[in-house]
Amino acid sequence: MYCKYLAFILWLNGADGVKPEIRQIVGLTLKSQIEKNFARIPMDTINYVKDRLLVAFYDPEYTVRKTVSSVMSILVVKGGFHIWPELLSFFTQNLTSQDQTIVENSIQAISIIVEDCSQLFENEDYCQEIQNMIPNIFRLLDQNQTAHVKEHSILIVNLLMMTQSAVVCEHQESYAKHLLTMQFDQSTQVRWRIIQGLNVIQGQKNEIIMSIFDQVSELMINALREKDQKIALAATEFWSGIVSQKCNTPQEEEQKIKKIFTKLPVLLVALFECCKFTDHDRMAIMPSKDGDVEYDRKNFNKESQRISDNNNEEDYEIDDDEYFTTLRKSSAFTIERYSKTYHDDTFFILLPYFETAMKSQNPDQIEPAILVLGAISDSDGAYGVIKIHLDNLVPYLLETLNSNNELLRSTTLWTLSKFTDWIAKNDEYIEIYINILCQKMIDQDQNVQEAACASLAVACEQAPDRILQHIQKPLDAFKMVINIYKGNALVLLLDTIGQLALSLGENIRNESIVSQLMQVLNKMYMDCDDESRLIFPLLECFESVIQALGPLSEPFSKPIFDRCLKIIEKFIQKVKADPDAIYTETEFFYVFALLGDSQKHLPDFYIVYLPQFIQIAIENINFGEGPEGDNSNLAQCNNACWFIGQAIDSRNGDLIRPFIPVIAEKVVKILSAQRLNKSLAQNLSVTFGRLGLLEPKDLSVYLDRVLKQWCISMRIIKNGPEKESAFRGICNMIPHNPQAAMNALPYLCHSFVNYKEPPQNLFNIFQGLLFNFKTVVGGQWEEFIIQFPPDLRQSVLEKFNV
Repeated sequence: MYCKYLAFILWLNGADGVKPEIRQIVGLTLKSQIEKNFARIPMDTINYVKDRLLVAFYDPEYTVRKTVSSVMSILVVKGGFHIWPELLSFFTQNLTSQDQTIVENSIQAISIIVEDCSQLFENEDYCQEIQNMIPNIFRLLDQNQTAHVKEHSILIVNLLMMTQSAVVCEHQESYAKHLLTMQFDQSTQVRWRIIQGLNVIQGQKNEIIMSIFDQVSELMINALREKDQKIALAATEFWSGIVSQKCNTPQEEEQKIKKIFTKLPVLLVALFECCKFTDHDRMAIMPSKDGDVEYDRKNFNKESQRISDNNNEEDYEIDDDEYFTTLRKSSAFTIERYSKTYHDDTFFILLPYFETAMKSQNPDQIEPAILVLGAISDSDGAYGVIKIHLDNLVPYLLETLNSNNELLRSTTLWTLSKFTDWIAKNDEYIEIYINILCQKMIDQDQNVQEAACASLAVACEQAPDRILQHIQKPLDAFKMVINIYKGNALVLLLDTIGQLALSLGENIRNESIVSQLMQVLNKMYMDCDDESRLIFPLLECFESVIQALGPLSEPFSKPIFDRCLKIIEKFIQKVKADPDAIYTETEFFYVFALLGDSQKHLPDFYIVYLPQFIQIAIENINFGEGPEGDNSNLAQCNNACWFIGQAIDSRNGDLIRPFIPVIAEKVVKILSAQRLNKSLAQNLSVTFGRLGLLEPKDLSVYLDRVLKQWCISMRIIKNGPEKESAFRGICNMIPHNPQAAMNALPYLCHSFVNYKEPPQNLFNIFQGLLFNFKTVVGGQWEEFIIQFPPDLRQSVLEKFNV
């Protein structure tokens, strides 16, 4: 009855004396009731609510109409279209109304429903209704329509393209061309949706974009100069996607690279301008407090660490998950991607802008130049030419750390960390550099403190011998900052201490070093409550230190172990009292990590429950991304995928075989997506490869769909058990589907070449596969590999002698 009452109030209008704001609140309450209690609501109540909504749909108040649409949407989300089969027809009829208000209301309602439950539009049962609706939506993409109608019409088409709706996708080319005719619309919202639409098409049918590249590139470069940051941000997504997404053939890829190169001077400068600091960025770097801790436990086991740690340095300043909070970060990341395709050209195009900025005395000009310099300085970027200038650049950057501008100091520390290897080999600079890092750890600005910690962690990883020579400096810094740091700075401090312990290993088994390290850690250990968000990074740091200390850790290992048991016992009691507690974001994140470790340390327990664990993990391999970037279940999906990969690599293959078909389908569906979080792509690739260790013939049928993405993901995974076993699995599949491998041969060769020092028997497998391909192609082999990029062709010939 309560839902009927709410629907009745929502249905009333101003003439009945009910204010619009009251009806809006009532409508939102109704939506919440349906969402929570749908299964218990009688059908007659549902029908009553539907009838009231259809009347209230025409209400003159905008806020009421929007609320009505959201209630309609939740009904469809919870019950599917079969609970309201006539709804799509209702909307379709209203789209042709002569009343502009009704048209606007209908198009907005459709957009809300598509956004909330786009998967329902993939259902073939409703194909005819969608076919009837789509032409009416396309007709609304007219310059004479209101901005509201155009914006929501474009949004609907974009969302339906994301579902791979055949009704929409067959019109992608004409849709792209039509969007170009609307690019000068006065509404920023419409222009933003236009760019999003072109981004979706680029992700699905890059060849369409390349066929109209001149017009699209002009639009996207101009969009980078828009005052509205969300438009410029969407444009950076386009430029990042188009350079990183590989074309279907090497010839198409080469043509794409040449076409983009013609725009490169203008494009890079536009992106460079977007890297300038704004008030929006200033808000994003406000100092954190203890309650603001953001902790992503990447190193939940030593094997998976090889995958996750590969991104640590990059994740510090330039996020890598395809979603960015600021235009500045996104632009810098996009420039980084171009440096990995165009290498030295990127540097030379930007060189005049670097020089102008660095000669100025204006921090607002210097800082973005140093940020971009760091972004293009990776080994697979423009480092080859930048290192020639490091004799001049490093002293300049070290001097810049004396600036009064805290952002400039922070960015300079990050960029200097890119040159750690070069600095470590130069006696003139290494001691100065370590001293400066330790000084900046006690900087008055928290962001500089965090940057110094992150840079010191990089130095510990890349130059442990040099750190050991000057170990007292970091130890003194640790002792000084332990009472100063707050929030995320404390997490980074713990990460740095943990990295120092891992890198130095047995070398820290020195009474003085142990005493000083434990002085710092014990202080935090005593101050940190079991419920604190710092407890996990603290325990993880102890894990690294204890591993490095070995027998010397005995005096303090038992108290830590006892405390861990106490935390686990408290959690078990919490779950017993409320079984749903395990599904909170914080705790559920670690479940698969615990299961992965159980296979090593509790094998008997693990084997008994493995089928149940696998089933739960399979249910969590479910990750979808809309145009706005929904990452809500990324962590669970990533960890579930990692766990299955670990299970496959164990000695329990016979228990896993029955699940392989469904695992493969889920993994392939996500891995074949056009845009994917890098960490997830790597875990998926390892899992897919390992499946080939068990059922190579069955898995080989998927190679056409995922081999290119697999090769791209595997390039950047560090050597170790994951990489080796995944490659062995793929190599097992290839003989069962050699044509798929031939279709992706440039990518496969690139992944082989990038595998540094593989085990000899695995190298022999690589070489054997390439010789087999050469035999199949016969006399056309030379003609075939001439299509490869020159550096790849040379590497294949030199490394594998084929």
